[in-house]
Amino acid sequence: MSASILFFGSDTCHRLPVLAAAGFEVEHCPSIAHLSAALSAGPESRPAPQAVLLCDHDGRLPQDAIALTRTHPAISLVLFRETNCLWNEADFDLVIPVLTPPPSWLHDLAALLKNPLHSGPRLVSPQLVPTPPGPSPASVPAPGRSTRSA
Repeated sequence: MSASILFFGSDTCHRLPVLAAAGFEVEHCPSIAHLSAALSAGPESRPAPQAVLLCDHDGRLPQDAIALTRTHPAISLVLFRETNCLWNEADFDLVIPVLTPPPSWLHDLAALLKNPLHSGPRLVSPQLVPTPPGPSPASVPAPGRSTRSA
């Protein structure tokens, strides 16, 4: 994998070791000062980061980290949901729902880094798309038809 990513904030769900084991080059940025330094480091120190990952820990979004990351348009912004708070998910390149298993979010992250969406629509993990209740479209009779047999 060897993509360079920055993880901002607390790693309450222990994603850093999972990312490292999957082959990502990951740097933990516990503060906005560390994130700022990592984003402005030249290519001679390490490869340029491809993404910043962050969480909505304690029901808050780190707005300063989001704003700082968006000043670097070539860097993807990924949100790991840890709450059910309502956020504008269009602000992120990828949103990982709470309790998504690592194989799933690792796949989604790898796909994003392979094909970034910086100027197009944002990618939201399919687990966030609600399934409407009720019968499937195939089981609904066409208008004007009865479901009773003769």
